[in-house]
Amino acid sequence: VNGAHFLPENSNVLPAVYLQYPIYAFGLPSSVIMGTLGSLIGHEIFHAFGLEGRNVFLDGNLHTWWSQKATESFEAPQHCVESLYSNETEETTKLKVKWA
Repeated sequence: VNGAHFLPENSNVLPAVYLQYPIYAFGLPSSVIMGTLGSLIGHEIFHAFGLEGRNVFLDGNLHTWWSQKATESFEAPQHCVESLYSNETEETTKLKVKWA
């Protein structure tokens, strides 16, 4: 069971199962419950602005609405991680790390 962001409607769906254990349980501190739900909601909202959503306009049509500078700033950490691990080999399979 997973939450989802639907680009054409620009909407997020969080299933009701999120209001059950282990995400929500009586006796847990409210800070833990709210923090967990907040991170799940934040994750789904990110899809609206991340790799997929940055090319979808308010009306649901494809349109690059980010500036070149915003795109470069968004991609910079990804390029940093890619360069850091691009020469690594996974121990068990001996496969080189690839970036899609």
